[in-house]
Amino acid sequence: GRTHRTVPARLRKALAIRDRGCAFPGCHRPPQHTQAHHVIHWEHGGNTSLDNTVLLCSRHHHYVHEGGWTITPHEGLTYNQPGYWQFHPPARPTRL
Repeated sequence: GRTHRTVPARLRKALAIRDRGCAFPGCHRPPQHTQAHHVIHWEHGGNTSLDNTVLLCSRHHHYVHEGGWTITPHEGLTYNQPGYWQFHPPARPTRL
């Protein structure tokens, strides 16, 4: 939850099993080339938990942080299923 901002090894392993690498649609970067991203940022009260983290490669991590992309849960899936997260482009495209 809120004890640690960084993702512990057990959670990282669970993310690798669920996301199978970068979760951004069409990306095939393997888990070892990804970073864990808090969907609700830790600084804003988000938990370090399976239902609030997703694996992203560096490029797609920048899409979210600097490019304005948003991430929401996929209706009808539970947080432990692949494809749980949906990615939404910004209303106005930004250059990265």
